Amino acid sequence: MIAARALALTLAALVVGACTPSGGEAGRGDARPPVGEDKMSEEAGSIGAAEVAEVAGDDAQGREFTGILDVERIAGGKRLQATTLECDDGETYILSYRPMLDHLDKIERRVIVRGETYAPEGQAVGGRHLRARSIHLAEGEAPAPVVEGALPVPPIARSGAEARARVGRWVQIVGVLVGVKPGDDTWQVVILRLGDGVEVEITETRGIVDRVYRPHFGAQVTALGNLFAGEEGRLGLGRVALCAGEVDGCGMTTEAIRRF
Repeated sequence: MIAARALALTLAALVVGACTPSGGEAGRGDARPPVGEDKMSEEAGSIGAAEVAEVAGDDAQGREFTGILDVERIAGGKRLQATTLECDDGETYILSYRPMLDHLDKIERRVIVRGETYAPEGQAVGGRHLRARSIHLAEGEAPAPVVEGALPVPPIARSGAEARARVGRWVQIVGVLVGVKPGDDTWQVVILRLGDGVEVEITETRGIVDRVYRPHFGAQVTALGNLFAGEEGRLGLGRVALCAGEVDGCGMTTEAIRRF
């Protein structure tokens, strides 16, 4: 069920797999974290181009991984706001637990990363981790527009076609909150209906629904989140920021009424 998918996203924060690097199979925890960097806030903290080069030493070392670089637009539990590499085979690595601000020009661009996999210790997030030695735009890729120090605000989708073009990416969905599907005593599925009738589902606890969503049933809202397609192509958002009315930058540049 799409509700189960959304719940898994909310509880796990980020669940990823391994991709196959060029020149060999992906390692499974074959490289260890540096000594003294075994805590979540240190092991995969916010690092940029300068720090990548410093950790790397020889830029030619490490295996090559190719895919799409992305950054979560809003933080979750323990301030997790991961920078990820979504490899060409559809699987994903965590590059950092924080936005890599020196690489904002590479968000949603194909990149080539050299580095090695490792198994973090301490307060680590589940999933595959990749220690980047270097990150470069792939051949033919143009840099993304950058506002210094600011994550890019994802585009707005008002129709099903616009929304489906952003499956797997961050997006701002503008629609009307129409109510909830029947649920259990703890979780409910909120329905957000776009202008052409396409629906997007958001799973929240009953308490959050009653306190935050229900007062806005029948009204237009903006929900920012990472969009996924569930069973039978139904659309859902996991972690979300919610704003009343149509708001560009919901939860990022403007205050939200709900921000995970």
